[in-house]
Amino acid sequence: MLPFLCELIFKNVFAVIADHLKKNNILSDTFVVKMFQAIGSYGAALSILGLAFFVDCTKVWLAIFFLALHGTSFSAGVSGSFTSTLSIAPRFAGIISALGMFCGMLGAGISPQVFATVNPYGTPEEWRTVFCICAFVYVSCGTPFVLCGSADLQSWAKPKPKNSVSTVSAKDLETTVSM
Repeated sequence: MLPFLCELIFKNVFAVIADHLKKNNILSDTFVVKMFQAIGSYGAALSILGLAFFVDCTKVWLAIFFLALHGTSFSAGVSGSFTSTLSIAPRFAGIISALGMFCGMLGAGISPQVFATVNPYGTPEEWRTVFCICAFVYVSCGTPFVLCGSADLQSWAKPKPKNSVSTVSAKDLETTVSM
């Protein structure tokens, strides 16, 4: 419950901070989305690694800390790549989001089988491997965005300009008067 509560609160906090940074031209739109995506991806990866290597059954409060840190850092991604989708192609944000969700659902669909293969007995070492795989996924998905992502409106997403000069043929100008 606590990670989700942290996520709910900090999605809003990070959104206000990101808007302030962009609106006041403190940082560029692209830098802001990359920064928040880095916080989201790398912070979530570090918190998962913290769970993997520093938590056991005797360190409940440490587990709660890392789970809360995960929810907090993961929520920064909303001001990262999710915001970028709206910025680069507002007209196509629904399609782009749907494709992203489809890819995410494919990953969510195969993950139980992958984790069952890696973690057949549920030993701490097997769980550590599962957490390391999760951290690797966070880093491997966040890094391309941090390196190549953008928040600039893309040329292919701009509406085609309407011609200000219309061409009219002579046939269009003919009028028929009937008496």
